Amino acid sequence: MIRFCTALLRGLISVWLAVTAAFFLLRILPGDAVQAQAAQAGMASSAVEERRQALGLNRPLLEQYGTYLGGIAQGDLGVSIVSSENVSQILWSRGVGTLRLALSALVLSIGIGIGLGTAAGISHYSISGRLWREGIDLLIAVPIYISGTLMVMSGVITDGLGAALVLGLHSAAPIANTLSLALLNESGQGYVVVASAKGLSDWTIIWRHRVRAVLHTIVPVISIQTGFLLGGTVITETIFSQSGLGQSLLDGVMRRDYPVVQGWVLLMAICQAVIYGLTEMAGYWLDPRQRGDAV
Repeated sequence: MIRFCTALLRGLISVWLAVTAAFFLLRILPGDAVQAQAAQAGMASSAVEERRQALGLNRPLLEQYGTYLGGIAQGDLGVSIVSSENVSQILWSRGVGTLRLALSALVLSIGIGIGLGTAAGISHYSISGRLWREGIDLLIAVPIYISGTLMVMSGVITDGLGAALVLGLHSAAPIANTLSLALLNESGQGYVVVASAKGLSDWTIIWRHRVRAVLHTIVPVISIQTGFLLGGTVITETIFSQSGLGQSLLDGVMRRDYPVVQGWVLLMAICQAVIYGLTEMAGYWLDPRQRGDAV
């Protein structure tokens, strides 16, 4: 219970820090959406001030911040300055596709990462192991925007599956790297020698003993990569022309649409906090040593 409450408190603090940073950083930059619209439409200065007053942008910054936090507490994320559309509705209508993309990429990254890491870890000193290692290093080195652009140019997969595959491969590399090193360190342990002496098959030793013993090492990596996946949707949705929160964020940043950007940050922070809590509990149950420390 104490562990759960600690994780919950940590998650709430991280969400608060994220939305606070987004709120103040957006307002440090000069100009806002109203001024941008005024410059394009040739609005008079009096009309601009009326619009800013109606939106509360002329109030003191701390007062705006308090109003914003109060709105979050009541489930009110405000309305878009540009389109006057409710931010909650924007997140709901476009967030489903983005979260589906991130979840698909997460599943692919875990599966590919475990497969690559196992192949590289159990054959580390062979030629095939060297090839697996080179493949992992290549995935780590290539940025998302390059791999995504190459996939689109190749014309092989250009839809949502391609976006999920690009994200999944990019996040699978750190998982594979961590797992392969953990397997290498465990190769000389006593339980491996005993299992081999009992006549167990190599397949059983690898998957039921070696991989199972080090599986907890990739849990923190998965948690970190989840944040990268959520942020990477901005790039992949743009490259693969997918309609989602990534495109909404890009438009919101370009147009200085504060409520939309703040809503996106809030949603991503909540998702990251939830996933971090889940991965922490998964590591707790996968690693008996953590349960022993809690006793």
